[in-house]
Amino acid sequence: MSLSDKYFKIIKEISDKYCIAAFGDSTFNDACFIIEHGAEKDKNGKIEQRFRKLPHHSKNATDPNANNTVDIPHLRNALARVNQIKTIKEDRTSFIKRATAHLQKHAKSLLKTYKKSSAEYTELETMCKEFDIKGD
Repeated sequence: MSLSDKYFKIIKEISDKYCIAAFGDSTFNDACFIIEHGAEKDKNGKIEQRFRKLPHHSKNATDPNANNTVDIPHLRNALARVNQIKTIKEDRTSFIKRATAHLQKHAKSLLKTYKKSSAEYTELETMCKEFDIKGD
């Protein structure tokens, strides 16, 4: 095994170790995500399974509407992926509408270039404005 193979193996082992506790593990509160409606309940009425989608808050979030715990890179990613979500229990259209409204509320108050609704700009135009790219 060459030296570069050894380094690659070590880096892979370290990254695998730290990727286990990634975004969405059980230590994150539900406030970090948009929860899909229609979660299953057990015989006592307690919710036993939640369908957590689009993480956009940091781990210490307790209020899903608070802007001070929003993780900006995850918010941008959630905004870009909201139309790609596949729902399990909830109607897809209503989930996308609810999720988009929630994410846009955060974006309008936190992102300088996010001033208009996503219906007025395509994703490409928004990204071009965000990164100051001139189109031909």
